[in-house]
Amino acid sequence: MAINFDANSDPIDASVDNLQGEIDGTQTTISGTLSTANATNQVNAISATNVNIPGQGPVTITGLSVGLEGTLSDPTGTLSGEALMTLQGNFVGTNGASVFGANGVGIRPSSGANIITGGTFYGNQD
Repeated sequence: MAINFDANSDPIDASVDNLQGEIDGTQTTISGTLSTANATNQVNAISATNVNIPGQGPVTITGLSVGLEGTLSDPTGTLSGEALMTLQGNFVGTNGASVFGANGVGIRPSSGANIITGGTFYGNQD
């Protein structure tokens, strides 16, 4: 994920791959890539909020919200189809070197009902 904190629009350029998780109790690797390049008209923003913490003084809390889209496929077919992932979180650590938060994923399979899942994401600066 590349982030330009000085950008006026679309400050986040990101892709997500190497997705892994459990499907019906079986560890599964999900192939495909989700990216901001595929996410037209989606949220892509950095936020900054100034707060005064008693005993510490003023601090700035910086967050991100970003949508990524693409096609996913897993061996069972359970999580296969067009997907939208939304990440929303906060930067932490010295100079915001890490970010964590919630992710939500909606998948539109070729047949059957849409699938909605999610969890926690984290990232560290290289």
